[in-house]
Order: sequence, then structure tokens, then C-alpha cells
Amino acid sequence: MFAIYIINKIVKPDYSFFLDVPFDFTKKSLENNREGEDREYGTGKKDIHEENLNFQLKVRDVYEDLLNTEKDSLEINCLMMTN
Repeated sequence: MFAIYIINKIVKPDYSFFLDVPFDFTKKSLENNREGEDREYGTGKKDIHEENLNFQLKVRDVYEDLLNTEKDSLEINCLMMTN
């Protein structure tokens, strides 16, 4: 995985954090109608990454691979417990 930093000529981070949320949460968040100032860049529309849930799953897989191959990475489980 280190080769990606050399090929892309980017600095390898000292440490990487993966904030893990259940995919159901991600899916629900992306499917909800979202409004507000933070949505103005897309004139209220979903961007190409938000529209494609399959893409989101692939991104998640890449981060999981990173966790398994890079010793300086940490997964933080962000699952919220509710009663």
C-alpha cells in the first residue's frame, strides 16, 4: 500500500483514523433530503458520490483494506447505542 504514496507523490500520514459507522446509517443519511447552507454548493442536489451507494460500499472496502495492511491505522467504532 505504501507504493500509492510514491506513485501519487503524496506524503504518507503518520497515522490514519477510520471513523466507522454502520452502512445502514450512511445509506439512510444519503437517502434523506438534506438542506441547508452546506448543500448550496450542489444547489440542493446530491453530488455524484452521494448518489451512488455502490461506490460508497467500495470506498468502505478500500478503508477496511487499509486497516488490514497499514500498521499505523486505527478503526474507531462510531456506533451510537440507544435505548
